[in-house]
Amino acid sequence: MSSSKLIQKRDKNYQSGFVSIIVAALIMVLVSLITIGFTKAMQREQRQTIDRQLSRQALYAAESGINDVVAALRNDPNLPAQKTDCDVSSSPSVNNGVLETNDVAYTCVIYDKTPTELDYKLGTDESNVTLLRTASGNNFNSISVMWSQADGNNQISNLPNCSNINTENVASRNGVPLIRFDLTDISALRRDDLINKTDNMYLYPCQGGGGTNSTAYNSVTKGRLIPVECVDATVSCTLEITGLGSSNSYSLRMRSVYDEAYLSIIAVDTFNNTVEFKQSQTSIDVTARAQDVVRRLRVSLPLEIAENPPEGVIQSFNGVCKLLRVDTSPGSTDPIENNCP
Repeated sequence: MSSSKLIQKRDKNYQSGFVSIIVAALIMVLVSLITIGFTKAMQREQRQTIDRQLSRQALYAAESGINDVVAALRNDPNLPAQKTDCDVSSSPSVNNGVLETNDVAYTCVIYDKTPTELDYKLGTDESNVTLLRTASGNNFNSISVMWSQADGNNQISNLPNCSNINTENVASRNGVPLIRFDLTDISALRRDDLINKTDNMYLYPCQGGGGTNSTAYNSVTKGRLIPVECVDATVSCTLEITGLGSSNSYSLRMRSVYDEAYLSIIAVDTFNNTVEFKQSQTSIDVTARAQDVVRRLRVSLPLEIAENPPEGVIQSFNGVCKLLRVDTSPGSTDPIENNCP
C-alpha cells in the first residue's frame, strides 16, 4: 500500500472521530439543557407550593389576630377607642400572642371602634339591624348610602329607566339589587314617637334621567320607592338622606331584595364634620407573616349583633291563618268564605 493511501485512510478516521466528538458534545448540551429546564420547573413548582402553604399560614395567623382583638374588645370595654400603632407588644391585652414557631406570627394590629365608614354585606334572607350614633354627640345632618351587587356584576345598562319605574322591573338581572331601608329616630322611645319617626324606603336602582341621588328623611309617604340614579359600575348607586338634624341616634334596618349587595354608609354632622360612628362597627386591620410571606386582613365587625330580628309585624313558625272573603262577581252578595279551623 502506498504512503498516499495510508494518509487518506488516516484522515478519514480522524474526521470520523471529530464528528463523533461534536455529536456527543451536542447531545450532552441538549441533555443538560433539558435537565436544567426540568430542574428549574421543579424548583419553581416547589416554591409555589411552599408559597401557597406559607400564605395559608399567614392568613390563619391574621385571622387569629382578628379573633384576639375581638375577644379583647368584648372582654374589656375600657380599651382605647383606637389603636393606631402596629406594635403588638404595646397593647398586651389585645395580643394573646400567636406562637412564633416556624416564623409564623401576626406583626401588626390596628383597630378603630369609631370608624368613619360602615361596611355591610346584605343578604336576601335576613335583615341587618345596626345602630347609627355619633361619637361626638353632635346631631346628624345627613348620611350617604352607597351600594352595589355583591359579586361585582353591576350592569348599569340592565337597570330600568328612572322615568318609568315599576315593581315588575325590580329583579336584579345582573344589575344592582333593590334595598329595603328602614330608618328610625331613637332619641325618644315612646311608641308613638317610634311610629312617627320611622321612615320606610325602598331604594330602587335605575338609570337615565328622572332619578335622584338625594331624599329628605320622613318627608313623604312611608314605604315609598325612591328611584336612585346609578352611573358608576364600581360604586354603582349613591343616595344622600338629609333632614336628620334632630337626633344623634338612629336605628337602621337594611335588607337586599333579589340579590346580595355590598353597602357602605358615611355621614356628616350639623357642623359639617365627618361623623365617627359609635357602637356600630369596629374596623380591625391585622398583618401577619409566615417566613417571607405576608398577608393583611381588614374587616369591619359589629361587636354586638341583633339576633333574629323579626322580619315583619307578625312572625310565626307554624303558619298564619288568614280569613279570606271573596265575591264570585262584582254584583254578588253571596261571599265565598275560607274560615280558619
